[in-house]
Amino acid sequence: MIRSKCKLIILALTAAFCAIGLACFPADAAQGASSGLTFCIQVLIPSSFPFLVLSSFFVHSGLSQRLGRLLCPITRFLFRLPGSCGATILLSLAGGYPVGTRGIATLYQNRTISQKQANQMFYFCVNAGPAFTISVIGAGLYGSPRLGLYLFVSGTVASLILGVVLGQLSRKQNTPIEQPETPKPAVPWGDALVLSAFDAARGMVSACSFVILFATALSLFERVGFLPWLCKALSAIGFPPAFAESMFPLLWEITGGSAQGVLLGAPLPLVAFAAGFAGLCVHFQVLATATPFRPSRWKFFLVRLIHGGISAGCVTALLHLFPVPMAGPVVDVFHNTSDMLHGTLSAVNAPPVRAVAAGAILIALCMVLILSNFRRSQRNL
Repeated sequence: MIRSKCKLIILALTAAFCAIGLACFPADAAQGASSGLTFCIQVLIPSSFPFLVLSSFFVHSGLSQRLGRLLCPITRFLFRLPGSCGATILLSLAGGYPVGTRGIATLYQNRTISQKQANQMFYFCVNAGPAFTISVIGAGLYGSPRLGLYLFVSGTVASLILGVVLGQLSRKQNTPIEQPETPKPAVPWGDALVLSAFDAARGMVSACSFVILFATALSLFERVGFLPWLCKALSAIGFPPAFAESMFPLLWEITGGSAQGVLLGAPLPLVAFAAGFAGLCVHFQVLATATPFRPSRWKFFLVRLIHGGISAGCVTALLHLFPVPMAGPVVDVFHNTSDMLHGTLSAVNAPPVRAVAAGAILIALCMVLILSNFRRSQRNL
């Protein structure tokens, strides 16, 4: 009873402080929201949305089951999971933070895996993809794609290590690989594409909402003086200035925090730890997607800390074995420009070959959708 009242009081105070902050500093809140929205448009949606569609499409179309026959020996030996999980594991490594969770939720909702297997996958299938580590952090912030490659390799190694360890723990407990319920039948490819696009759109809206919300809160933290106070407190107990100034932004929201951390001179192992930990913003994103199979939040948080530690250790080893000269940070990737922007990927400005190829792909997808609907209507007659 007392505990519930304390929670209610804390929630009420938090809501009141948020309302006061938004009312007193609307310009700072708007600036933070604009920064989060810019990241969503420039980085998050282009890099994650195609993989979200693909991860759902593999499950709805039945391709994950077919590929599972090839990947089954690997997934069973390394992770003690059925072969149908193989495609989702690979996509989680290549697509970024929300992709793996979306694929796991789709597998579970289609009765392809059990709740226990979904939780086991969830603990090691949340990763920073190459689009973020190599393109944004490496090339965009450090001016060195090689450093971004170090971050991606370290995160991938950490995920695989955690996956193998979780599989070995399952093996030591002598628990057999669960056989889930009979999976739902695969749907026609056209319908699978439509369902996958809807699933990806819902996931993208959820992810962007959290990014904008956390970016707004971070801007208000800076405005009210919380971040400077925390920096002084950490410096007083012996942390280096760059570490003290960039630690909270990195652990709060990884995207904007990475930009701020690099500009402040944060060491690469700290950025690697933050990318492995994923930040509280990503935690809220993936936990919202993982609601159907109800994972343990505390176990997930602990695994994220371990993932970050392994990533930082791997980056430190790579820098020791293959040193890279550290140049100064480049201009923030989310800066404004007054130069004329050219839509080189648009249908108007694209080269003829590219435009024809894009049109052909679009026509092919439309034909697949029309044929699948025609076949379904014939079966229903």
